[in-house]
Amino acid sequence: MTRTTLIIFACCVVLWFCVSQLNHYLAPTHLSLFIGGLLVSFSALRLEFRAGWWASLLIGLLIDSSSAVAFGFHGLLFVAAHVGIFNLRGCFPREETAFGLIVALVAN
Repeated sequence: MTRTTLIIFACCVVLWFCVSQLNHYLAPTHLSLFIGGLLVSFSALRLEFRAGWWASLLIGLLIDSSSAVAFGFHGLLFVAAHVGIFNLRGCFPREETAFGLIVALVAN
């Protein structure tokens, strides 16, 4: 793992904890947010394959630790999404913010 992978992972951890707190406050209204596509799309569009793969796997395992699914489920989904986005990123303008948002929405 590289330093870039750990920095992306740390940023995603902070973002995930903020969304978890927001979900806690939205719970009485029976609403929740899931930002899995946003967490995967940046690393898939901007990083090299191996660094982004590790970041996606670690983020998925972090989300698995607090979910009611089998451990490794989100890790597998996030890695699959990373591989799919990475393979298609050469066909699109990956540096544009609007395209990154569209990718995050589709991946979600």
